[in-house]
This record gives sequence, C-alpha cells and structure tokens, in this order.
Amino acid sequence: LVGPWLPDPEQPGKGRRAYLYAFMDDHSRLILHGRWSFKGDLPALELVFRRCLQKYGIPRRVYYDNGATYRSGHMRQIVAEIGIHGIVFTQRFRPMGHGKIEALNRLIRSAFVAEVAASKIRTLDALNEAFVAWMDREYSNRVHGETGEAPRERWRSGIANVKYADEDKIQLAFLWK
Repeated sequence: LVGPWLPDPEQPGKGRRAYLYAFMDDHSRLILHGRWSFKGDLPALELVFRRCLQKYGIPRRVYYDNGATYRSGHMRQIVAEIGIHGIVFTQRFRPMGHGKIEALNRLIRSAFVAEVAASKIRTLDALNEAFVAWMDREYSNRVHGETGEAPRERWRSGIANVKYADEDKIQLAFLWK
C-alpha cells in the first residue's frame, strides 16, 4: 500500500513516501503483521513475512501480487524451505482476484492513513507504532462485515490447527544463498 508522506530523515526539508507491506489471514481477515518503510523492496517484505511466521505460524499457501519483489527467487526459496505448499500469484491484468486485499487497503487508507494526516506523526518509527496500535485495538477487534466475527476471535477459534516453525528453521530459510 502506498502511504503517507513523511519528512525525509536523510534530506531535511524534503518528504518521502512510506510504503506498507502487510499479510492478512484469508480465513479470519486478521492482519498478521504490517510494517511501513521508505522502500517497497525485498528486505522490507522479508521482514514482515518473517514476523508473520514467528507470530502466527506456517500458512498452507501464500497469495501474492505479481510484483518483482513477490516473484523473487529468494521469496520462493523461503516459502519452499519453510514447507509452505505453493505460492499463488494474482492473475495478470485481473486485480479483482485481490478483492479482500483491496478492501483492506481501502480501510487502511480511510481509517488509519486519514488519521495520520491529521496527527503529529513525522517519523517512520512513530508511524509503525501507531499502525500496530490501530491493528491491535481497532481493526482486530471490530466485527468484520463479511465474516460476522472480529478477526482476532475468528483466528483464535482455529488455533488448534496452527503449526509453528522452529526459529532455527526460520533463520536458515531467510539466509541468502
């Protein structure tokens, strides 16, 4: 998600766009982890994916956009080494396949980014801190229109099916080879 402009810490007087990588659980609609950065690059995506695995376990599959970052050989390697059975990519020129993600992006823009614009948030750290608070307090606990349940409660109801990876296995999977 393309986000708000913040003062650039490396170039005083200039602004820099923040970008969000976030992963959402398809069943519960819970945002597993999200993080804003100044670059929409592979290290930023890897960090968010790693935190998702550590906090919420191994998904059966991942569904990605067609961007080069998602299609990188390193992301394929990570998924394979963790034991996730398959990457599904959005069909080219069919953004409709991303409906749930687009709905989440619209909500983040209208409910979170709009608040940020009216706030005194001026650093990436403050933006990330505010996003985690919004995710945990607002988004995760409000009843979702489609599922009829709060995302956190819906995710917890299936916790018996969650498999976690050993931290050593996660560390090895994320090493560059």
